Amino acid sequence: MNGVDFPQGWEIARLGDVAVINPRSFLAEVATETEVSFVPMAALEAGSGLLDASDIRPWGDLSGRSYTRFAEGDVLFAKITPCMENGKFAVARGLRNGLGVGSTEFHVIRCPQGLEAKYVFYLLLQQSTRKRARAVMSGAVGQLRVPADFLFELAIPVPPAAEQMRIVAEIEKQLTRLDTAVAALEGARANVKLYRASLLKAAIDGHLVPHRQSEFRTSLGELAVLITSGSRGWAEYYADKGPFFIRAQDINTDSLRLDSAARVRLPERAEGIRTRVAPGDLLVTITGANVAKTALVAWGIGEAYVSQHIALIRLKDPANAKFIYYWLVSPAHGRRALEAQAYGAGKPGLNLTQLRDLIIALPARLDQDSLIAALERRTSILEALEAAVDNALVRADRLRQSVLMRAFEGRLVSQDRKDEPASALLQRIRAERLGSPSVLRARRRRARQGRLQLPLVEVVSS
Repeated sequence: MNGVDFPQGWEIARLGDVAVINPRSFLAEVATETEVSFVPMAALEAGSGLLDASDIRPWGDLSGRSYTRFAEGDVLFAKITPCMENGKFAVARGLRNGLGVGSTEFHVIRCPQGLEAKYVFYLLLQQSTRKRARAVMSGAVGQLRVPADFLFELAIPVPPAAEQMRIVAEIEKQLTRLDTAVAALEGARANVKLYRASLLKAAIDGHLVPHRQSEFRTSLGELAVLITSGSRGWAEYYADKGPFFIRAQDINTDSLRLDSAARVRLPERAEGIRTRVAPGDLLVTITGANVAKTALVAWGIGEAYVSQHIALIRLKDPANAKFIYYWLVSPAHGRRALEAQAYGAGKPGLNLTQLRDLIIALPARLDQDSLIAALERRTSILEALEAAVDNALVRADRLRQSVLMRAFEGRLVSQDRKDEPASALLQRIRAERLGSPSVLRARRRRARQGRLQLPLVEVVSS
């Protein structure tokens, strides 16, 4: 907040001085038969603040477990990666009997009268706030968490209570418009995907450019000189420099993208040398969630190898590679056939025999050239449209963050000199909290932990 010139009537305070972070003495007196809302992490929608409170359970079924407890109007903050990074925060609304129990990975923020919970929610949703939270996360790798102290010490701008309400209303007005635009853009992207699939089907079936010669049906194994998969044990060869090591995530867009590909250094006579890729090779994911994703290796790739999760297909005649690639990615042809054969519900996979036995209707070379040219003329238009949609979605996200930044710098709505200043609000909150048992316990606990004890409310006048 350094360098921000806040409007007159605004103040800066630590969140933990104006709100209660993770209230402890809650639900102690609730009868066991009382119904409450159960809210797991999955019940929160990332980025939107939407919360599903429809899972109703008796308090007695939950009271003996270490769930997080909260009440109507509390702000829930997901503290674990990646939920925090995705903005899984919400104001708890619609709780049965005003009571909620949920994931232990929530921090709970209870706002006093005069500090609007939705205002705090949007403040936490800012990318700048989440970036600061990421910087202080601690714990085991893969299980990093935002400590409660981050929220306690977080300096927040506090406008007059009436202005907080105006800010929230304007944020939601502008974000609703943005959401409508984003929904339209995502719909356009989905339509492009459907049209691409239709275009592939039309081209391969001979409706885009009629086949002048008859097709012949053959297996992929008959067309290939090599169908194999990568070797195990490559992890010990990982390096900062060296040949590319192609993994399933590098072809999950049905194209080969090496921006974040791993690198390896192979010892001499390494068994994996047999899986060195060459221009014109086809790569197919054979295990995992992206099974059947396919890429065509272009010229100029340099030295590269594939992982055990990828099948490498080298054709007898590389001139057929582009048509076979389109056939493999077509949802009405190869993609459907491969996905139908994938086995294993938890981790689907294909074996090399299934790839070898895959039947392909192959047009004559002259017809392949014609349909590929017609197909690529049209797909280039679709790619330009997709790029425009993606750029618009990026701009929409930036605009969303701009709305939030302007809101918390006092530039989104006008000020009203008739509003009670935030200094009076903070003084009232301080007076109400001075004798609060929970605050006194928190102060004693922090003192025992050897932390510097700061004033209960630190007000910095603008």
